[in-house]
Amino acid sequence: MVEEGMTIILDSGSTTLLIAEALARKSNITVITNSLPAAFTLSENKDLTLVVCGGTVRHKTHSMHGTIAERSLHGISADVMFVGADGIDATNGITTFNEGYSISGVMAAAAHKVIAVLDATKFNRRGFNQVLPMDKIDCVITDDSISKQDKAALAKTGVELMIGLKRSRLCVADRESKPEGKVRPAITAQCPHHFTHINHLIEY
Repeated sequence: MVEEGMTIILDSGSTTLLIAEALARKSNITVITNSLPAAFTLSENKDLTLVVCGGTVRHKTHSMHGTIAERSLHGISADVMFVGADGIDATNGITTFNEGYSISGVMAAAAHKVIAVLDATKFNRRGFNQVLPMDKIDCVITDDSISKQDKAALAKTGVELMIGLKRSRLCVADRESKPEGKVRPAITAQCPHHFTHINHLIEY
């Protein structure tokens, strides 16, 4: 799914942070992101090119938004975009509970393929602000707890569905110690469940 030489756009979110952790093991790729935690993770690998969107920080998600962030994506042509979701349904696509969330649309317009990565609990959970309509999404990757009804509804949209991930509990540490004695915020995705086999997905 992700090969050497590719340019990847990575939206902010807890699930896309797990994608960032997998991408950080690869080399000779370019990753463009508006997520500060993802940028921190990816910056540890000198064998990839990291581009961070400028803009205004949204403190709740530690991500960059606004006109400056969106303008930084103008002229970009990426192979793949990975996007998470607060909610998704076959009628409204990806939605969020945040206001003024428009950068994902700019990211999607700059990518040849848009992949939504989310756990099955997000299906039929609908926020008040649309992030991406279904006709802008090429593929949805979710876990093996997706219902038959949600599979059927997604199939009618023509969007590709991949079910290759399992869910497991995630223990969240607030801080982690570094060998030299310094302390930094933990960069593990802070969500109630997380996907296992994310690295396998990236290698797919």
